[in-house]
Amino acid sequence: MTNDQFENLLRARLPYLPADQPLRDDANLTQLGLDSMQAMELLFDIEEEAGITVPDSAMNAETFATPSSLRAVVDQQAAEEAA
Repeated sequence: MTNDQFENLLRARLPYLPADQPLRDDANLTQLGLDSMQAMELLFDIEEEAGITVPDSAMNAETFATPSSLRAVVDQQAAEEAA
């Protein structure tokens, strides 16, 4: 999954992020409007786009805290599934 694809999926679920504002790696996703329902929808989007399955153990607040933390889980899972 490219960085642009990842950011586009995130932006679609962040109602408080203005379109003209950059999405920082350390942005607080909750403050940008990501609630638990949106997090699940985002996860489904990412899994479909990346062709991966994120394990249940990664379904926690830490994973969905920032774009960087979420991307790390996605990249790790993609690497594990490719091996």
